[in-house]
Amino acid sequence: EKETRIESVDFQVGRTGRITPVANLTPVQLDGTTVSRVTLHNKAFIEELDARVGDVVRLHKSGGIIPEILRVVKEKRTGEEAPIVFPNRCPECKAELVEDGKIHRCPNPLCPAKAFQQLRHWASRRAMDVQGLGDKLIEQLLEKGLVKDAADLYRLGKEDLAGLERMGEKSAENLLAQLEASKGRGLERALYGLGIPQVGEALARTLARRFGTIEKLMEAGEEELEAVPDVGPITAAEIRRALADKRMRDLIRRLQAAGVSFEARQAQAAEQPLAGLTFVLTGELSRPRAEVKEELEALGAKVAGSVSRKTSYVVAGPGAGSKLAKARQLGVPVLDEAGLAALLAERGAAG
Repeated sequence: EKETRIESVDFQVGRTGRITPVANLTPVQLDGTTVSRVTLHNKAFIEELDARVGDVVRLHKSGGIIPEILRVVKEKRTGEEAPIVFPNRCPECKAELVEDGKIHRCPNPLCPAKAFQQLRHWASRRAMDVQGLGDKLIEQLLEKGLVKDAADLYRLGKEDLAGLERMGEKSAENLLAQLEASKGRGLERALYGLGIPQVGEALARTLARRFGTIEKLMEAGEEELEAVPDVGPITAAEIRRALADKRMRDLIRRLQAAGVSFEARQAQAAEQPLAGLTFVLTGELSRPRAEVKEELEALGAKVAGSVSRKTSYVVAGPGAGSKLAKARQLGVPVLDEAGLAALLAERGAAG
């Protein structure tokens, strides 16, 4: 733990419109890194902490990674500390904020801050993977009014890009080629790229496998959604609310008109020979672990991070440690890479 001081507070707007207060701190060394900013989460957290600008606070790293304020050192207050005033209006577009439980959101669909974050998320490697569409370029496209949302990206031509800073003819051609390639990433990537609250990579993949097309997903009721693994009542309601929104439906319609695929690329249920199996990967494998994980998931398997009695197989390479020991203790079958290849061949899943 270390002590430092809150110098000021910024209010950031996320891609869903969520307003997050961030404390700017007097820089301090903590577990090998310099920490100068830390999230204050929401208005309720600030009130519970009774934090003020100028306060001395005690920090630690949650899980050894994420800086977090533990408490305010109130005995060091001087009387000059100032209250942290949560805004009533969006810091970017000045729209009146709405409260959603502990969260404050900007409801304006055209808020510039939301647009930037949404475009950044859509183009990210794990979503549509549009290489070359970085922060500076997104800022320029928004400032010049060339795009307002993801669908507008697919209307860009060479002439639109020609006047942008550091955008030569070759760079423009490469970006347009990346955008064209992104159209075929499939429902799972597009669904994640839309930034629906509660829908991360894994759930986007699960929903794509379950429903196959965006149309079937949009038709699904909350009861049908709750039947999907890892979807509870809150997540089901969020998905329904997001996909019923007229602005979201219009965005999807325009993306489809531009040629973006909203059909699942993953094998459908009948073509998932590993459906119902749970794997754990450990040790050094001949391919990147993320690649093996993606291949297994595409064939219907679940890949977990820890071994339990529900684990079907542990795939172990050289240097496997505690996970291998746990598998042996629980009697979970252990495969090397050759054994995994044999299992895939046996189930008709060999590539």
